[in-house]
Amino acid sequence: MGVNREEKFCQNLTEAEQGNVNAQYYIASAYYKGVGVTKDWDKALQWFKAAGEQGNVDAMYMVGMIYQFGKGVEPNMTESFRWYLKAAELHDAESQFRVGNSYYLGRGVIKDKTAAVAWWLKAAEQGHEKAKNNVSTAYYRGDGVPKDIEEAARWMNQ
Repeated sequence: MGVNREEKFCQNLTEAEQGNVNAQYYIASAYYKGVGVTKDWDKALQWFKAAGEQGNVDAMYMVGMIYQFGKGVEPNMTESFRWYLKAAELHDAESQFRVGNSYYLGRGVIKDKTAAVAWWLKAAEQGHEKAKNNVSTAYYRGDGVPKDIEEAARWMNQ
């Protein structure tokens, strides 16, 4: 007989409270999605932060998302950027893409199109499709990098 969702949640909660990073991420995700427990944005954020502070890149990304989109909190672009940057520095492609977007738009950080393209390049080099498109467009327009139609085509065709 298998363990039901509520039992699994309780088992993971005990481990999370003891500092197990994987259990912390599990608990955060359960609260975020309402799986095995009532959905609770505040508790999800608390546990994602706990896991992120222990180096869980997916948790760092989720904290960034929660602050960007205001899931249970007021949107806070500075906090969103800070958490995306933590994950981006650990080579998370989606976070690198979002850091690039933040620099491009000046969202939570001073606008810097050169830095935007640098972060998009990091994500694009890992195969991130939207980042490849942004890099291609930047080279095509000369937006944050010198205009270079050949480089634009190279990124568009990857």
